[in-house]
Amino acid sequence: MNEDVNVLTAIMNKTAGLAAGEGDITLRFLVHFLGDLHQPLHLTGRDKGGNGALFRFEGRARNLHSVWDGALIQKNIRELSNYTTPLPARQIEDNLPPNAIFDPYVRWIVWEGIREWWRDDLQQWLACPPGGDPYPHSSNLDIPPSTKGKAANRPPWLEGLVNAGHVAAISLPDSLRGVVAPLLPVPDASYEGFNAQLLRNHPDKLKANGEKFEEPACPYTWSKANHAINCEYAWPKDYTGHGPLIELDTPEYLGRIDGDKVIERLLAQGGLRLAKILNRVIGKGEYSDLYIDY
Repeated sequence: MNEDVNVLTAIMNKTAGLAAGEGDITLRFLVHFLGDLHQPLHLTGRDKGGNGALFRFEGRARNLHSVWDGALIQKNIRELSNYTTPLPARQIEDNLPPNAIFDPYVRWIVWEGIREWWRDDLQQWLACPPGGDPYPHSSNLDIPPSTKGKAANRPPWLEGLVNAGHVAAISLPDSLRGVVAPLLPVPDASYEGFNAQLLRNHPDKLKANGEKFEEPACPYTWSKANHAINCEYAWPKDYTGHGPLIELDTPEYLGRIDGDKVIERLLAQGGLRLAKILNRVIGKGEYSDLYIDY
């Protein structure tokens, strides 16, 4: 749940930052955090969000987090055989990078998914409660003293090594990064202003100031349904953490995910919700939350 709260906090803060004109870096972080929100294993603390749960996928040993972070999407992109030619919709094609490996997958999700499968669900995906997102920052606890103390007492040279380690981990393959990254200490800079960020939009604080949560970002509301995906799809029912590694590329596991279009729906939701935020914040109300004309 802690990671869940941090992601929700970050989305609210970066949305506010964009509205205040913070620009490119804030936008990049917002895109990243919206993506995190729609990867269900970012919303669970079980086995470090799946980083500590090893399986096999297409015969290779991988942790569950890396499977959901990239392997499922990569397999879908690799095996999709149609939608290789441009669609009769300039609105879509003008926004695709030419000849990108993922272009057919995006076309399929938009043309069949957003236009047909989920058309009646789109407005509900973007909806926020009338009074705003109720609990995007459900924790106002302080940083754990043991963790905070370790970071605060590091000499500069050691803190430099910690930062370098996190940078180096980014370049590792998914299967290795998922093992190495959770073992690295958290950089001291990550704590800067942490409590203020958590409390800025806490319901109690806003209520005391006579304020309420405002759209366009409603990360708590949007994330609730994704928690159920962890139980229903992400974690195999027969996983115990012991014994031979379970293969996930099977009809029983991957077949259900593909059949119910779980990954495609999450990608569509994340993209449309990001579009809503950008239309509202950067567009200054010039654009509607959702406009489909194809």
